[in-house]
Amino acid sequence: MWTGASWYTGKQLAQNIDTVTAEFNKQLQETYPNSGFKLVYRDYQGGVFSSTFSLVLQPDGSASETRPLAPKNEIVLNETVSHGSLPLALLKKMNLRPSMAHIHSELANTEATKELFDVLQNQQFFSAETRVAFNGDTASVISLRPLDIDIEGTKFAFSGTDIALDLAHDLRSSRISGTVSHFLSETTNYEGGKETIVLEGLGLEANNHRGKFNLDLGDCSVTLKSMKVTPPTSDHVTLNNFVIKSTMSEDDKNIAGAITLSLDALLLKDRDLGSMKFTFSFNQNQLYGEATQQFAKTYKTLSASFLESPSAMDPLRFQYELGQSLRNALPSLLKGNPNFTIAPLSWKNAKGESTLNASLNLSNPAQSTALTPPAQSDEEGVIRRAVKQLDVTLNAPMAMLAEGIVQAGGQAQSDQEHQQLIASVQEQVKMLAGVGEMNQITVTKDDAITSSLHYADNQVEFNGRKISLAEFIAPFIDIPTDEGDEGDDAEPEAQDSPAAVPPQEK
Repeated sequence: MWTGASWYTGKQLAQNIDTVTAEFNKQLQETYPNSGFKLVYRDYQGGVFSSTFSLVLQPDGSASETRPLAPKNEIVLNETVSHGSLPLALLKKMNLRPSMAHIHSELANTEATKELFDVLQNQQFFSAETRVAFNGDTASVISLRPLDIDIEGTKFAFSGTDIALDLAHDLRSSRISGTVSHFLSETTNYEGGKETIVLEGLGLEANNHRGKFNLDLGDCSVTLKSMKVTPPTSDHVTLNNFVIKSTMSEDDKNIAGAITLSLDALLLKDRDLGSMKFTFSFNQNQLYGEATQQFAKTYKTLSASFLESPSAMDPLRFQYELGQSLRNALPSLLKGNPNFTIAPLSWKNAKGESTLNASLNLSNPAQSTALTPPAQSDEEGVIRRAVKQLDVTLNAPMAMLAEGIVQAGGQAQSDQEHQQLIASVQEQVKMLAGVGEMNQITVTKDDAITSSLHYADNQVEFNGRKISLAEFIAPFIDIPTDEGDEGDDAEPEAQDSPAAVPPQEK
């Protein structure tokens, strides 16, 4: 009975290899249309209790300046499959959980990986153990071997890691987690100076799925216990406990998301420059999903075209085309009247904390009843129709700013020099506050540089002063001349020399 079950599951697995590779290539083409490679399998040999075959990542034949693999080069994984329902490889580990198969994977020594094998003296750098469920879902543990390389003034050290990766049978959902305890890179520049980067405790955890709008949703976090960068001729910089977290979700029509960053300490040599927090979010039921999907496709297409042949596409033209695409997508993106929030962006040191908070409520221009007087600018018309409300507040304690400048300025040689530096910096901060007040940009209040902006109903209140929208935006827009103005829609002209920067949307 066991023999029959093993034979049957082996046959099922063989029939599914074509489906799995085809689905992988389909997802790859949709997500990265100009990736330059494809996945195939070959050398399948089936048995009753086990089978072997190779998965091959090879060039797809497309022309590209940035091909990840040279022609005829391949990355090959040799696969050894133990058939279910109780795979022998799992039974040896006393794992009695029924499965379609267990797969052991090893990286093959090919032309593309020869240098890696030479460094490791033909030892394996990559291996994986994968359990295949009866519905085709996989659960893998990927092992990367530690590295310690020192070649011609270049050092590279890697602690190795085990990465847990779960994939759904249709590749539309995944879960990944792993930690690298130590990473070191040391290079020597042409002058003989050494630059060193050391990472400690780098972690990744993500749980994602593809939503109805074909966008990646879910949660992701990246943590870094410490990063130390030592330039050749200046003080080293250390980041302690850096964390990035993101989340994306959707309902029937809209998507929502948030990203948060935090840093416990930024050190310049042994001087503490402070800590940072940042949170950016956009609300559910407001950012229109179909329009976001379409803009994401356009962005991927533009990016892929640029990456495929960067020498044939001017970066300025790429920026222009991207800006035009965003402008064209805005009416649809704003259908749900989205709200974007920064709460807060903060920097804190021993003398205080500076904060910036912002909230932007947008509205669908097609539903706007706001009228633009004939004499007003196009920019004012866009703001009247698309911006419902904007609130921005800034609070920067002067003592905190002075402390930041002192710590970043270098180590004083004596107490007297330190006190002189503090006095000088305090005067600089006072001058900065004075310039801000003179230009009516900031207000000094309670020993802090502050600023506040509120816009609603076509009226601006800036630092307590009510002014018209036209008056407020006048310093930030171009005034048409008698000779005329081509406007923001003017496309950069083709030319042999580097293109001029195209007009940007205000």
